[in-house]
Amino acid sequence: MSNSPNAEEVEDRLRASFPHAPTASQEALLHALGRFLVSPQPRCCLIVRGYAGTGKTTTIVESVVGRLTAGQSAEEILVLTFGRRAAGEVRDRIAARIGGGLLPTVATFHSFAYGLVRAHAGAEQYVDPPRLLSGAEEDQRIRELIMGSLEDGTIAWPQELQEAIATQGFAAEVRALIARMRERDITPARLRALAAEHARPEWNAVADIAEQEEDVMVLHNVMDYAELMRRAVLLAGDESVRRQLHERITAIYVDEFQDTDPLQWRLMQTAFSTPEHLLLMVGDPKQAIYRFRGGDLNTYKRARRAVERIDDLLDNRRTTSPLMKGMNDLMAPGLQQSELPVPAVTPRASVSPLPLHKGSQSLQLLEINPEEDAEQTSRTTLEERIPAITTALILTTLSDVPELDPSDICILVSRHRQAEAIRRQL
Repeated sequence: MSNSPNAEEVEDRLRASFPHAPTASQEALLHALGRFLVSPQPRCCLIVRGYAGTGKTTTIVESVVGRLTAGQSAEEILVLTFGRRAAGEVRDRIAARIGGGLLPTVATFHSFAYGLVRAHAGAEQYVDPPRLLSGAEEDQRIRELIMGSLEDGTIAWPQELQEAIATQGFAAEVRALIARMRERDITPARLRALAAEHARPEWNAVADIAEQEEDVMVLHNVMDYAELMRRAVLLAGDESVRRQLHERITAIYVDEFQDTDPLQWRLMQTAFSTPEHLLLMVGDPKQAIYRFRGGDLNTYKRARRAVERIDDLLDNRRTTSPLMKGMNDLMAPGLQQSELPVPAVTPRASVSPLPLHKGSQSLQLLEINPEEDAEQTSRTTLEERIPAITTALILTTLSDVPELDPSDICILVSRHRQAEAIRRQL
């Protein structure tokens, strides 16, 4: 920052950049950021937690705008998120707030990693860079290797897996395991040792497939996303590369941090975990839902132990007061198995709640399988009941609340077939 402003001046600049008067919890966060950004002490890492609707992404946008307003160069700021669309939305929001001029880099983890790998590639790789495989291409490549191993008998697959080996689902499982290996820096040799230690012969077979895939990727000059991140982490560990990153980037923001995988967190730690950097990670650990693509709640927990401070956003601007009260009551014990506290949130939404019948609650849990029937009722039978029950509830709600339109209603399910069943019933 120019002219070395004090904490109060930084706080005032951040506050002035807000489009509305900050809420109580945002005021507390502004105060923390003001002290954090100018502190002469190591100030590397900060986690900001919050429900959906509490302003997590707004916190990133306004903090970035505050830094730009305070005179920091946009080229020194990096914002990372988990999809091109999300990156575009954050970029647009920053642009709208500053009204033009040079924008900071807003990218996905994979885009940032690819740029890093490309920037430090040798002359031959720079001219002909490796092509990133899509998920479908990776599945097909793994399946071809598995089927080839069955035909030539080069890999000993356990007998109990024989019926599954030729399926696409099995290939997807093998690919996922290989990706997790790379994220955790587990070599095929190490996986074989783990197979012996834990009596898992199928891991030996996966280790063989992983080795073959590495050879094929080199031969065809391609790589998957896990390999891309692994190469980026190795590069960030190089002192000269790290020095260049430090000279170029001083503030790093990560949105939806709860979905970070181990390699992405290692990249941030390796590259930017220094007293000279601000690494601000925003997310909601309750929403860690991307385990299938490598997102790991344990990564968040490790980061939680490593950061200098954690702040919570406690004002919700989307949820009405009755529903928020119900959610606060429901979540008061926290998520005990995941070891996650869930603080109560204050509703600040400007919308009015729907009119409900006397005695009705905004948050309702409907038990469709009383305890006395639990032993006699199968899961399949229960699922068959749900479309009719759901449809009856929706029709009743539409009848009771005339101003409600069917397009105002959203139904969330676990599987596509459940959605299709409810749609047919409706």
